[in-house]
Amino acid sequence: MKKHSDSYKKPLSGFDDFRVDLPNSFKIIRCPNCGTETPSSNLNLENKIGKCSNCNGVFSIENELGKLQTYSQKVKQQILRPEGIELFEFQNQLEVCFEQSITWIEWVLYIIALLFGMAGIGASIETGSILPFFILTILPLVISTIYYFRRKAKHRIFLLIDEEYLNISWRPRKFNRDQRFAISDIHQLFVKHKADLGVWQLYMISDQGNGQKQTKLFSLNSASKAKYIEQEIEAYLNIQDVVVPEES
Repeated sequence: MKKHSDSYKKPLSGFDDFRVDLPNSFKIIRCPNCGTETPSSNLNLENKIGKCSNCNGVFSIENELGKLQTYSQKVKQQILRPEGIELFEFQNQLEVCFEQSITWIEWVLYIIALLFGMAGIGASIETGSILPFFILTILPLVISTIYYFRRKAKHRIFLLIDEEYLNISWRPRKFNRDQRFAISDIHQLFVKHKADLGVWQLYMISDQGNGQKQTKLFSLNSASKAKYIEQEIEAYLNIQDVVVPEES
């Protein structure tokens, strides 16, 4: 199982801190002739050349500076843990738990409840009785409110990463099947914004034997949550984050 690097702060060690990865953000220049470490005073950054204090050789440092510039361009802002995401690491396992996004079936039910509510108001006005208003408006409103708060607390997605697999479970399932992916096949994760649905979807790029495949894992209702989970999974699996053309 791949571990966090020593410089990586584990998820529950204090999410107000930022990650620091110094080994990738600086470089020691050595003489290509004798291998002696070259002090910064012997480096001319403007002309991209260095001089060895041991063998007096002069050499180019253009490649080394180019790698540092490339790294700085790829660094992304580290995202702090948003409210509503729980993480726990224990015995070579990483567990992530968060609220499910609202499904299309739930949206349909909410719209039906709204239509009933409007019909109840109209029926009460027409008949002069409060009974239609109570049955068609108040009752669906109370049921919808109870369901909303219950789903917020109970309808969850669970991620479990062990030594071999990334497991995804929905509780309740809502027509979703539990999924399992081999860690060795996972190459990259990225987030795609679906503006028409108002959600952010986490995708995985994996090796399927005959080429790389993009698989949608789940949807979330905010960009920060989706990108934070992407960040934590990649960090735990030691996957270097790179820009994907489909990412948004």
